[in-house]
Amino acid sequence: MRSLYGLHVKYTNSQGGEDSRLCGCIEPVNFTLGIVLMINVTEGVSGNETLVLKLVRAMETGDLPESIREMCTEEFVWANSGLTVINGQAELFEQMARGGFASQIPILKTMTHFSAELIHIASRDDIVFTERVDHHWDEQGRDLMTPHICGVAEIRDGKIAAFRDFYDVVCYRQDPTKAQEGFDLASFRQAQSNGTK
Repeated sequence: MRSLYGLHVKYTNSQGGEDSRLCGCIEPVNFTLGIVLMINVTEGVSGNETLVLKLVRAMETGDLPESIREMCTEEFVWANSGLTVINGQAELFEQMARGGFASQIPILKTMTHFSAELIHIASRDDIVFTERVDHHWDEQGRDLMTPHICGVAEIRDGKIAAFRDFYDVVCYRQDPTKAQEGFDLASFRQAQSNGTK
């Protein structure tokens, strides 16, 4: 399988066999080659799709709090498989203050950055579907958790009212990839914020 990073990656399950669900361990993606592709918001073919891609992009760039305030309704609902549903922006910001999702998913305690691979996006009326593989990285370039996600977003009056991600929760216990030799977090973050390759 070819990743959006332009490199061949093989997804494997915890028993070492290939995993058609794309959740488990992945072989390291080598960022020292200078290839960093992130969510491209221009892939949205409607305003609603672009809005959802902007929210995922904000997770990559670290602009999530500002983007939530700007792009989501006050009563915004965020649901992730196996986790407590977050109801409203106030509850979301309380969750962030307690350490975000890492407070519920121990494997994310050392996470320093996030990226997502968009596989498919589709919409009808005020519903947007995404198929993604999300990557949760640490400062050594290890991918800590790699869920293969079906995301459903509901749009109301031009804002995101709900964002629900469905995936196999086995990823909460997956083994991280190995540390990437020569990985430089500052360079990765710079390329990520610039959206450069």
